[in-house]
Amino acid sequence: MKTAGVLPAEVKPCSQCGRCCQEEVCDIGHQIFATDKAPCPGLEFKGGKYWCRLVPITDSLGKSYRNAFALELGIGVGCDAEFEEA
Repeated sequence: MKTAGVLPAEVKPCSQCGRCCQEEVCDIGHQIFATDKAPCPGLEFKGGKYWCRLVPITDSLGKSYRNAFALELGIGVGCDAEFEEA
């Protein structure tokens, strides 16, 4: 799989490297795609970065759903991933 960005060593803004979604499927992705097999089917590589293609859908579902989705994915919180380098 393509790699974009640099993996942060501690909590920093998301670099959109896609590693989190390459490693596991979140609860929302599991419910929507009916799989827990990584990489997440919602992961999309576009413009040199990884994106969750489910995020734009939340705009039409209302603020409460959008906020719950952001909380589940940690949107705006930053990256605290601790991945081992291969």
